[in-house]
Amino acid sequence: MDKEIYQVFLRRKKMIKAWQVNSIEKVMPDTLPPPDASAWTTLQLTAARGETEAVQLALRSEHEKNDVVAIEKTPLRQGKNEIDFNVRIVGFVNVTKPSHNDGKIGIHPDPLFPFEPFLLEKTKSLWIDVTVPRNAPAGLYDGKLQIKTGNGDKVDARIELYVYNFTLPQPQKLVTAFGLYEKPLREKYGARYDLMLRRFRENMWAHHITHLAFPATDIPLPDITVLPDGKVRIDYTKFDRAIEENLRRGMNAFEVPIPAKYIAKEKRLDSPYDIATLEQILSDYEKHLITRQWIDMAYFFLVDEPSRDAFDTFVEIQNMLKRSAPHIRRRLDMGYGAYGGKPGSVKQAEYRKLKGYVEIWVPHIDCIDQEFLDSERANGNEVWWYICCSARHPYPNCLIDYPLLDSRIPFWMLFNAGATGYAYWTVNWWNKDPFNDPRSFEPTNGDGMLIYPGENGPLDSLRWEAIRDGIEDYEYFALLASKIDEIKKKNITAPALPNAQEALNAVRNAAPAPNHYTNDSQLLMEIRHKVGTALESLNEGRE
Repeated sequence: MDKEIYQVFLRRKKMIKAWQVNSIEKVMPDTLPPPDASAWTTLQLTAARGETEAVQLALRSEHEKNDVVAIEKTPLRQGKNEIDFNVRIVGFVNVTKPSHNDGKIGIHPDPLFPFEPFLLEKTKSLWIDVTVPRNAPAGLYDGKLQIKTGNGDKVDARIELYVYNFTLPQPQKLVTAFGLYEKPLREKYGARYDLMLRRFRENMWAHHITHLAFPATDIPLPDITVLPDGKVRIDYTKFDRAIEENLRRGMNAFEVPIPAKYIAKEKRLDSPYDIATLEQILSDYEKHLITRQWIDMAYFFLVDEPSRDAFDTFVEIQNMLKRSAPHIRRRLDMGYGAYGGKPGSVKQAEYRKLKGYVEIWVPHIDCIDQEFLDSERANGNEVWWYICCSARHPYPNCLIDYPLLDSRIPFWMLFNAGATGYAYWTVNWWNKDPFNDPRSFEPTNGDGMLIYPGENGPLDSLRWEAIRDGIEDYEYFALLASKIDEIKKKNITAPALPNAQEALNAVRNAAPAPNHYTNDSQLLMEIRHKVGTALESLNEGRE
């Protein structure tokens, strides 16, 4: 008997250990299990209706290599209601040069691959996510995941999902304008370009990207004809069809395509049409958008990151847009050239000089002139933010060798600053093989490369999933703030109000400034849960 007990003991020492890790932490090959980890565990998630939420199941084989050969799933169930979940493998890329000299070299988890048998050496994680249907009943759901190994070991994980009694809005509150570059897609997929374009755009919709923007938009140019008398005739058939489709998918803003391009080096506008004809076209755009009741979502975006010596040209272009279509807003993205100093060093940015020529201000995350931007919001204009390769600590950036929290926390900052949009230059900058060399854009790893090019379409990255989570966080916060305001304005008695206000204050304290934020991922998850439960309490069963 003693020998049998000893053999069981030895076998259990060799078994895979499994434990839960939240979706904002990286599971590294040398990550060790907690002392109580075993081959049995429970994974717990919470989510609103219309939300996608994930958790990681970390696995470690300490004493021997182990083949993970199969998984068996039992869907999440609540009575007769059923929700499926997805299981993917978290892959690794090798960073040989740190981002901005303050990232970390070595192996980093980032790409997500469909499940297939794999060799478990040391520690690896499975990414488990669930998308809650918009009509799912609230309450607790549970399911199972069993992982089988080649030597007969098993890992059994119970999965518990609590669905909050509220639904994320569609269209969402936050405007998200991301780029999807044509050239890398064509180079990778060739004759399958049209199919892959559709798959990537579907993926972006699923990640709450409300519209594509500069340099290409979701909305094609309408068919423009210049008549012999110099007047224009415009056929909006394909233009309208694209807007209607995107509206069905949750679009809440769009860049109006212009038959013109700004040549930055020459500080001039290039167009096949003369200025008088171009103004006719833009004026016709405005009339059409007003007729279709789309004018409030439309904006122009012609000049990106102008330097101070291009301000005069910028003003001329903005004046032309205003003359032609006074009801279509004008967007400006401002980097260091329009800021006038080192990140965070200037209190009164140079872009103040462009007041009156912009309705959507989009500063880089480390070029925030908060006092000025607050005054512009008070005047009825919008403020968005953007992040690109130049952002470095103490500012967050969605880079492979930065903490995963860096990809999610900007959306907390956006909410706290009163910003209503977020822009990002592109998701598919594959200038190299990203699986073997993640150095996408100097001096960074992963800038502009949030989605990997899978053989049959997009492969998500951990950073891309964290961005989706951040957008959903923003919607939680906006919903809660709206409900609190409604209760106060109507002077409604609400016992849950103090807890709701406390939850919102916790959001503000977690990320009070773009260069001041918590690095505690567990704290973020706890605050998110406080917000979720506060929303449930304020709903009082109305959903």
